[in-house]
Amino acid sequence: LHRVAARLRSGDGERRFFVAFLEGEKWLDLGDVSGEEIAFQMVRQLVSDLKAEGMQVPKDFGGAFGERLKDFLKALDPKVEANFSWLKVSLGLRDMPSLSDHRRALREVLQGNLPSLFDDLNRVLLPTAREFLKTHGYDGIILVVDDLDKVPLRVSQDGETSHVQLFINEAPILQALACDVLLTVPIELAYSGRQRALVERYGGRLLTLPAIAVRDRTRAIRDGALDQLRLVFVSRCQAADVPPAEVFENDDLLAAVLRSTGGHVRSIPQAIRSLVGEVDHLPITADTVRVWRKRERRDMLRALAGDSANRAVIEQVADDGVRPESDRFFSLLRDGYVLAYMDDDDDWYWPHPWLGFGDD
Repeated sequence: LHRVAARLRSGDGERRFFVAFLEGEKWLDLGDVSGEEIAFQMVRQLVSDLKAEGMQVPKDFGGAFGERLKDFLKALDPKVEANFSWLKVSLGLRDMPSLSDHRRALREVLQGNLPSLFDDLNRVLLPTAREFLKTHGYDGIILVVDDLDKVPLRVSQDGETSHVQLFINEAPILQALACDVLLTVPIELAYSGRQRALVERYGGRLLTLPAIAVRDRTRAIRDGALDQLRLVFVSRCQAADVPPAEVFENDDLLAAVLRSTGGHVRSIPQAIRSLVGEVDHLPITADTVRVWRKRERRDMLRALAGDSANRAVIEQVADDGVRPESDRFFSLLRDGYVLAYMDDDDDWYWPHPWLGFGDD
């Protein structure tokens, strides 16, 4: 998402956008988060980033809301500073563990005051911001909210999941800002029967990032896929100021390592870091790669030892490439034991090659 944001800011496309980027884990307690808390942090991030861009935000913007919030916090902790700024508050209480018992009361403060803050933002600040940004070469505003895909799945007593409650039931709160918003969502929800509800609530299709299929469903090598993985490797070498041709003793060995990642882009730097750590000098040899492959397989299988149910799910994926009807599937997908792919027909899946189920 940081790369997406950089491309939007640079105008690498038809339009150039001002991008505000909210890192959810930094500002929110994702283990217990509400739509109000997320929406507040969206407003805070957008206003803060506009100020950083040089826009003059009226001093009284959000002032009434800030005073109510300050009064609430001072009632709990007299040490709250007199020059309190609501733009610097983390409502996830990550930095204020002593206030965790007052989360419900804090959410009530937000519920009662966020509507007026949204109204001021949408009616006054955003139109002004668009005019200001237009003079700086921007064609629009996008707010990116990262890390929400890490919100844990919980089931309430009435059978409602935490994912449905937050992303579907509280969708109007998350849509309150009158600008484009890009949210991450948990994969369990994105791939569930509520997918259509997500699309209907937010008015846009779900964007997924599958692994790059080096082999197709029939296990045949796909032309061009390896070239895409090689680009990732080359860019990493360039960032380290190392000639790519000097890393491995021959190109076939590099190709074998890239294929072994299954096209999972994060596995590429993981593999290179691990291999470089095994040698005192370059290039990396075939013997080093052989030992490394055995160790990666052993380490991944060790995590499955004693868990026959997870192993059975992975074996089922290896049999037909189809998503099994198992609650364990998504945790295996999230942790990289199973990789997701996409072709013109449908989604399909395969165990990570380091597990030793394939021929890479």
